[in-house]
Amino acid sequence: MSGTSAFHLARTVSKSPVPLIKFIVSAVLLNFLSPNEAALAQSLQPRVLHNFSGQANPMAPLVEGPDGCFYGTTVGGGSGGRGAVFKVTPDGAFTTLAVFTLYDGKSPNGLVLGSDGNFYGTTIQGGSSGFGTVFRMAPDGALTTLAHFNNANGAFPAGRLVPYRHGEFYGTTVTGTNYNGTVFKVTKNGTLTTLANFPSAYESFPGGLTLGQDGSFYGTTYGGWEKAFRVTRRGKLTTLANLAGISYPYATGLTLCNDGNFYGTTFEGGCHRLGTVFRVTRHGAVTTLVNFNGRNGALPAGGLTLGSDGNFYGTTIYGGTFEGTVFKMTTDGKLTTLANFTDRLHGVRPYGGVTVGDNGSLYGTTITGGSGDSGIIFRVDLPPSILSQPASRFKGRGATATFIVAATGTKPFSYQWLKNGRKMVDGCNVRGANSNTLVLANVETSDGGNFAVVVTNHWGSVTSDVAVLTVLEGGHSMVASWQVDVYDRSLAAGDSRASGPAAVAGPHIKLTFEGVPNSQYLVQYATNLTSSPWFNLSTNSASADGTWMVVDPIVAGEQRFYRVASPPAP
Repeated sequence: MSGTSAFHLARTVSKSPVPLIKFIVSAVLLNFLSPNEAALAQSLQPRVLHNFSGQANPMAPLVEGPDGCFYGTTVGGGSGGRGAVFKVTPDGAFTTLAVFTLYDGKSPNGLVLGSDGNFYGTTIQGGSSGFGTVFRMAPDGALTTLAHFNNANGAFPAGRLVPYRHGEFYGTTVTGTNYNGTVFKVTKNGTLTTLANFPSAYESFPGGLTLGQDGSFYGTTYGGWEKAFRVTRRGKLTTLANLAGISYPYATGLTLCNDGNFYGTTFEGGCHRLGTVFRVTRHGAVTTLVNFNGRNGALPAGGLTLGSDGNFYGTTIYGGTFEGTVFKMTTDGKLTTLANFTDRLHGVRPYGGVTVGDNGSLYGTTITGGSGDSGIIFRVDLPPSILSQPASRFKGRGATATFIVAATGTKPFSYQWLKNGRKMVDGCNVRGANSNTLVLANVETSDGGNFAVVVTNHWGSVTSDVAVLTVLEGGHSMVASWQVDVYDRSLAAGDSRASGPAAVAGPHIKLTFEGVPNSQYLVQYATNLTSSPWFNLSTNSASADGTWMVVDPIVAGEQRFYRVASPPAP
């Protein structure tokens, strides 16, 4: 790292569990990047869709509606400065939908989309007792107060609601008569039920909840002895792990990954006390994946968003080249900075994380900056990346060969398939040379070769891996390829197979073969390659595309070898 660096924080400190509406931070970042690195990073700047005014200060994540618009809230602004709900199109057309008046709430948290097409949320304050509300908002902005918190049933709800089946929503309050907060359930008609009270031994306050694969809810606490916890729908509370670096009501949510684990951020903590990204299992094993150091970002106030590519996306409110970054992280902790907030005029300090839109772009807000110095709505457009590579094919003469690619990034994409490095065009037996699916009909040996595709959008291009087409002569009986999928998931106490990635009795091995279309094959197995005989497993007929599948139930820990041959003549 060249030059010197300094990072100074001046913050409003409160031991009260009441969520802070604003977090006052002043920071000085000096020479975190070399001049060349800084010039490169400054070119990656979010696009401003809307500038807020009147101290609106949006802090919560956006949610995409069925109409393709994004809906969000501001903690201030509106006619009385008590917060508002808005929507914005992907290209920035902005509409204020509802304004809070204090009795129906003040300073709303983020929204969730209900199964009925309405939006649901909570306000941090306001309502009949001043301790917050639960509300419903129709897509046209009609606002209905469903429940009022009165201290006895909790006070100051935290985070977004979590929808569940049958129109129920679950959430937390950070305090109330029970000082350390509650877990509650609320129905669409406003029936509010307290499910759990956090014990005084926690000495910290709950943030938002996340629904796990097992039907329980998971979350973290802040402001004391921070913890990761699990709570069932009946209110049974279990401490999973002790955490550190969550002193304030930011970054208190967890995100469920496809691997069944939860990922989250700490606002502070880590090697540099500038925040971390961590993974926690359902059984409480915690792993720190990223330590923010200023150069790669600092103070991640928002949660993580899981993209369709299996990566996580998030923000930091400081670090990078000025005041904030947008980043991507793999499940093993590889962090990539996607964009930097480079000056106050274009918005700074993205507290609410990002939302991945259906069009592949990232959307979010900053709490301050912009032309009105009250925050912005931003968009980050992404170059394409390959989500699923085209697979090599082995086909008999006269068969159809199909290659498919899937990409992520900002849509629309254009496609150009290549054969042996040369551009392909539709015609003869070729279809889809400029689409995500290339089809070669009635293949001959001359159609074999190396195939790849270039995927392009306005922000870049990427070339796929090479997929090889091998055309087999008629009568060729040798199987060309196979894929093995081993399923042997261990179950912990309280789990069920239905909650796992596949509701299939196991263990078993799934084998997928490819050979000559409409040909007969014999699949055999042996337990070793020295003395074991070969046992017949199944006789199969390859389909019209040359593929077939065999499922082999096995004993856990058993070793098997497989081979394929032509069946003996009758």
